[in-house]
Amino acid sequence: QILLDCGIGAEVGGAALSLEDCPTTGSVAVHRALVFCQSREMLDLVANDLLSRCMPTVSYLRLDGRVPASQRFELVTQFNSDPSLDVMLLTTSVGGLGLNLTSADVVIFVDHDWNPMKDLQAMDRAHRIGQQRVVSVFRLITRDTLEEKIMGLQQFKLHIAHSVVNDQNAALDTMGTEQLLELFDVSPATAAAPPSEHATPSDANGSAIASTFAAGGGVAASSRRK
Repeated sequence: QILLDCGIGAEVGGAALSLEDCPTTGSVAVHRALVFCQSREMLDLVANDLLSRCMPTVSYLRLDGRVPASQRFELVTQFNSDPSLDVMLLTTSVGGLGLNLTSADVVIFVDHDWNPMKDLQAMDRAHRIGQQRVVSVFRLITRDTLEEKIMGLQQFKLHIAHSVVNDQNAALDTMGTEQLLELFDVSPATAAAPPSEHATPSDANGSAIASTFAAGGGVAASSRRK
């Protein structure tokens, strides 16, 4: 029904082609969708039982682990360059990273990952530089099922992440001059010096990172775009 409401698989101007989440100008525009599933088996159900049987007019491509790595970029290029293709079916693990699919403006999650960052990364396949339309994201969740519990865990994990990285320590403009200088000063003297007694917790963390870097240790960094 989401596909129909967004003008996919039905004639433009049909009776059931309006949805607030799918913005239109005048007549209903034809949207294109990315459908993410966790497993190939779920993609099989979507492709065979939904698209092929119930919506035969919908044209689609499929990208999952069965597609050789050398052919994946060709599929992405084909989808972006051919407006007659309505849907791209993807597994989150294969299609959720490193792809630019801005030709689509509808993202549908049939099921969800335990790691909320993987779903957020998958959303960003359509919401990237070059996207000129509003991207609508839909999650299919049934009450009292495993999917509802997974979404609850996702919200909990995101809450913990936001508690650790907040507005007071997430950006450079919240750091003092001394903290910024410490980030770029990795000389042995600076690396060996303990944090000052007036240092804030973020000061101490910055010194610890500088010390690790100067000593040749690895520093793992992660970022999330809001």
